[in-house]
This record gives sequence, structure tokens and C-alpha cells, in this order.
Amino acid sequence: MAKYVAFLRAINVGGHNLIKMQDLVKLFTSLEFENTVTYLQSGNVIFETNEKNSKEISEKIEKKIIDILKKEVKVFIRTESELNKLVESKQFKQNIANSHAYVIFIEDKPSTIPLKSPKEDVEIIAIENNNIISLSHLVNGKYGSPGNYLETKLKILTTTRNCNSLNGLMKILKNK
Repeated sequence: MAKYVAFLRAINVGGHNLIKMQDLVKLFTSLEFENTVTYLQSGNVIFETNEKNSKEISEKIEKKIIDILKKEVKVFIRTESELNKLVESKQFKQNIANSHAYVIFIEDKPSTIPLKSPKEDVEIIAIENNNIISLSHLVNGKYGSPGNYLETKLKILTTTRNCNSLNGLMKILKNK
């Protein structure tokens, strides 16, 4: 069986789109996924399945969320090996003062991508297939919002995770 992580977009953020993690585990189990575990309260679900097509898996999960929880939630699926490659990349490990690193998950790799926001508070430092590694810089006392910036510029849906979250997920994946 292959290990996957589902990244759910915009759940449990600011009191909106609330979904209990125990409900997500039940939902994933009802889809016959195995060894389902959630990480944090922000929609990170680790699971195993024999299914191979990430797009079909995400569509199946999205449909089940609508059917059971009556919420429309975009789901981004990544394999354990995709995430491992991402976390091991040198761009992911960059440490720059007054900046935070993030990974932005998108459905399809865009043909072009803006590398810096006009305020220079968001900088794209790498594109790994349909994963974008970005830095959020401190400008005028505020950090930039990489996911919001790309959603606005590219007119696509994204979900963003910080590097600490991804490192935590990788620890769980390696110990399963």
C-alpha cells in the first residue's frame, strides 16, 4: 500500500469551515483508506491505499466531504515520496532572517509564475512540480501571505503549509 497525505484547503481557519479531525478519520475510513491519522487541526490527513491516481483520490475525498459533511473543500494529495523529495530539497531548508518558509500546494504546475509580490513580502524560491516553495518576508511589520498572493495572481485554489508542519508530517510517515 502507498502512503499519502491529503491537504485540505481552508478548514478550521478563523472559526470557518470547522471539521473535527475524528470526523475526517471516519470519513477516510469509510472510503476504505487504511491507517488514517490526522496531524494538527488544519486538515492534514495521512492514509494508505492501493489506489494510484492522486487526482481520482482527491476527487473521491472531495465528493465524500460534500455528501457527509455538507462542505465544499478542495483536497490536494501528495505521496510520501513526493513530500520526502520536497522536504529534502535545499530550497526547503533555506533559513533567512525575518522570513518564514512555506510550501504552497497547487493542482497543476502553472506555465508562468510571479517570483516576487509587488510589496516584496512574498518570494517564490522554487517550483517542484505542483509544489511551490516560498518565503514570506517581514515588510513594514507584517509577513506576506504566499497562498493568498498566488491565488489572486494565478486565479487558482491553493493550500499552504509551513515547513514545521511538513517536517512533523514526515516524522509520522517515517514511523508508520
